[in-house]
Amino acid sequence: MTRFMIAGFRRYFPTMVRFGTFAAFALSGISRGQAADWDAVRGFVVVEPFEVRLEAIVRVAPFREDWNLPVVLTTAAERSSVLDRTKSELEAGVSLATGATPINFDETRIRFIRPDPEKGYVSDERESIPLKEALVGVVLSSGLRGLSKLEVSWRWFGPGQTSAVVEISSVGAPSARRVTPESPEASWQAEGPITLPALLDLPKPRLAEYGPWKWVLGLGALVLGSAGFLVMRQRLAATRRVGWIAAAGVILIIVGWVKVPSRELSLPAEEAEEVTYTLLRNIYHSFDYRDESAIYDTLAASISGPLLERVYLEINASLDLEKEGGARVRVTDVALRRCEVLPRVSRDGIWQTIEWVAVGQVSHWGHSHLRTNRYQADCRLVAEDGRWRMGDLVLRDEERVQTVSRQLATEAPQREDDAAAPPSPIPQ
Repeated sequence: MTRFMIAGFRRYFPTMVRFGTFAAFALSGISRGQAADWDAVRGFVVVEPFEVRLEAIVRVAPFREDWNLPVVLTTAAERSSVLDRTKSELEAGVSLATGATPINFDETRIRFIRPDPEKGYVSDERESIPLKEALVGVVLSSGLRGLSKLEVSWRWFGPGQTSAVVEISSVGAPSARRVTPESPEASWQAEGPITLPALLDLPKPRLAEYGPWKWVLGLGALVLGSAGFLVMRQRLAATRRVGWIAAAGVILIIVGWVKVPSRELSLPAEEAEEVTYTLLRNIYHSFDYRDESAIYDTLAASISGPLLERVYLEINASLDLEKEGGARVRVTDVALRRCEVLPRVSRDGIWQTIEWVAVGQVSHWGHSHLRTNRYQADCRLVAEDGRWRMGDLVLRDEERVQTVSRQLATEAPQREDDAAAPPSPIPQ
């Protein structure tokens, strides 16, 4: 019997070890998962050059008794009640300040969200949401610019929650603060100076020049040559008549070299790329602002005519990613890959074919990812008030590219398998 038990032990021992190891990992994973989602409320603060955002993710299940909620949220009224309670308690229990001045938020976005392995969180569009799966994402934003230090007061905790983690991100590495009901205050200061983006300078537009009297160059050379012939014939005994002939030849040559400006613009090939890149960069920079009037005014410095309103509406709409929980794209990199002036005669501007890549960063609720689009278009450059502007843009092609790194995205992008977004000069 003993020999049988020893043989059986030897036979099944490896299996027992593997099973025990698997069980240990499974149990540790469960415990980690329980610990990870125990917090009913998590906070995030994002400080950007032109915006400050207070964000929160709320698990609804711990509030079931306090808010008198059903097991499954099945009606619009139930979901609306949860959103209203979440918003009011966050606004009442959390505040941000710079020095002694409180920060007032002028925009609120709140919705049910669900985890997504690629995008972090996206909107939860289900009509029936089990309470144990219900998550609410809140974003309060302020157009405060150039903030370098911040005071956080976090006094909102879920039932049974003894502490909350508040992640603060800005220029440099993100940091976290743990707050408790006994110690709800936290402070943050930027690692370095916050530099506000500004418009890049453009070369001044110039009119093309042409020589209307080039034909007199030959005549002037002939007259000057005749004067020289007469001097040589008279053995260098120059007379007054020969002097006048020589002077007339010189004057004719000078007149032949004179150039006058035309009505057509001139854009040398070496300046075309600089002008086009600067305009694209300034256009995207306009949407770093959050105030609509500031966006429009800054955009007007780079775009002219009917194109101004069209670009403003299209890009401004595409910046808000509704399917990703109301996240907003901020374009961080623009790479001009092709710029070719077209032989298209137009007194209203200069047409060229361009190709560029725009890298946009999406940040919300502690998750950031890059969106990269490549565009091909014909654009018309015009000169207004002594400044280059984009007067027309005809989009020829757009594709989403998979970003491995910013360098690869701007040098050798690859097409993704997902469906192409509708044409719009902004990462979707």
